[in-house]
Amino acid sequence: MKKILLWLAIACFLVGCSGATLPGGSQTVYEATFLTLFDTVTTVKGAAPSKEAFEETATQVHDQLEHYHRLFDIYNTYEGMENLKTV
Repeated sequence: MKKILLWLAIACFLVGCSGATLPGGSQTVYEATFLTLFDTVTTVKGAAPSKEAFEETATQVHDQLEHYHRLFDIYNTYEGMENLKTV
């Protein structure tokens, strides 16, 4: 369990962000990539007025996807959660 949490923490630091301004200049399109969800590369793109606003939204998306990742995981058990492995 500690090993999984360590890899999760390392992967959170590997999140990549890049930005491109939309026409009109009011918002910028940002991109975040996560390496730990569903054993694949997950990329989230979105328009936001600032990088901080996008990172907050990307973190919420990551947390929700991580919940589903744990819920449908057939190889690992997680404390306080019944997933497909326990079924």
